[in-house]
Amino acid sequence: MRVPGRQARHLHAALCLYGQPFGFTWEDVDGLRALAESLGGTIHNPESVAPLRDLADRIAAMLPPR
Repeated sequence: MRVPGRQARHLHAALCLYGQPFGFTWEDVDGLRALAESLGGTIHNPESVAPLRDLADRIAAMLPPR
């Protein structure tokens, strides 16, 4: 898969940070998704937590497969 310029740099940066204490992990993704699920049910407006789901999806896209 060939990724153009800026996006490729972001992907490489995310991979370099993977597993570091200050980098993104699958646990971060799982936590964001769980928070979105919990808040969506609590406030009875799932769309209000769409930005959390979107953030989790964007982080997940940069991480290596589980």
